[in-house]
Amino acid sequence: MIDPAASTDKVRAIRRRRRRLRRRLRRAGEVLFLVAVVAILANVLFNNDAKPNAVPTTAASLKLGPAAADVKLGSCSYEAFAASAPVIITNHNTATLSYVITVEFMDGDATLAQGVATYDRLRGSRSVKIVASGVLMRGEPTNLTCKVADVTRFAR
Repeated sequence: MIDPAASTDKVRAIRRRRRRLRRRLRRAGEVLFLVAVVAILANVLFNNDAKPNAVPTTAASLKLGPAAADVKLGSCSYEAFAASAPVIITNHNTATLSYVITVEFMDGDATLAQGVATYDRLRGSRSVKIVASGVLMRGEPTNLTCKVADVTRFAR
């Protein structure tokens, strides 16, 4: 036969363990919250990149040449539903610049897709090769060509 006192003791022990576990989990959550708050405060207080009163530096204020002169487009290709083209960016300036390049993929006069290539913080007098890719909106092109539609360049 089952002893009712023994089963009551087991239930109480289980409840005690659950309470202890809940307290530990609550403390762990509080500690994680405090760590997150401290990390956010440290980032806000000691972040050297954040200069709220700084005047933004733009390509125009640096007196840079045309942005398109920094970009060369390789031959475009397609596979399945994606078109791609290699993009070579050469920063001809001494300032560190970031680039956003938009490439149009065309079949004759019809634009099939637009692709974007980005590069952040390219140091002066350096080059980098990246790929612009886009999803073809129609079927397989017969004569795929590509051109640089837009180049945005800005100082970081």
